[in-house]
Amino acid sequence: YSVITDFNRLYADHPGDIQVLDLTMDNCTITFTAQIRHYVGESGQDMRGCGLWSINVPKQVAAFHPTVSLVFAAMMEQADQRAETTDPWTNVLDPEWQLHQLDAFGKYTTALGSTGAPVLWADVPVMRFMVRNLPWLSDDPARTAALNQEIATLDAQRADVQRLDYASHLNRPGNAIDTSVRPDGIHLTDAAADFMVGKWLIPLLVA
Repeated sequence: YSVITDFNRLYADHPGDIQVLDLTMDNCTITFTAQIRHYVGESGQDMRGCGLWSINVPKQVAAFHPTVSLVFAAMMEQADQRAETTDPWTNVLDPEWQLHQLDAFGKYTTALGSTGAPVLWADVPVMRFMVRNLPWLSDDPARTAALNQEIATLDAQRADVQRLDYASHLNRPGNAIDTSVRPDGIHLTDAAADFMVGKWLIPLLVA
């Protein structure tokens, strides 16, 4: 969210130079799923309304006509998921569910690129809930690796997709978390987001 906030701030400061269409889906997955859970024993968070992006995003993209689209996948894509509330839990490590997620990612890419703009998918850094008070599931580094493989597959399969090397800027040896950059193990500080956007992302986009 800090990265998106930075883009919105840039738009406010330079309205003639950059325009931002913020399609952030708070507490939502791209994957079509009924529920997610982040830890063992969680009853599940309702995701059934999140699939409305398939209706809303094409309309917003058609009206805005972007020159480039950026996707930063959230930890929710690594959480346990299930298509129906009565189904068993599954996740990104399951090959069958990987295909389901890839299908959704592909449709999301098509929606974002419907006016001809390229779609840039940032790969995902290792994340960790720093408060270890629950049996967390979704911060498993193996799940991050699997999600990144899905993004790599999307990149390989589609000419309109480019993978952004975002994770390497945040990953540390041994899957350690630099808490000066991500105090909660997930989200960037405002200062870190300023640096990433100003020193890396904007120069990359205008190169």
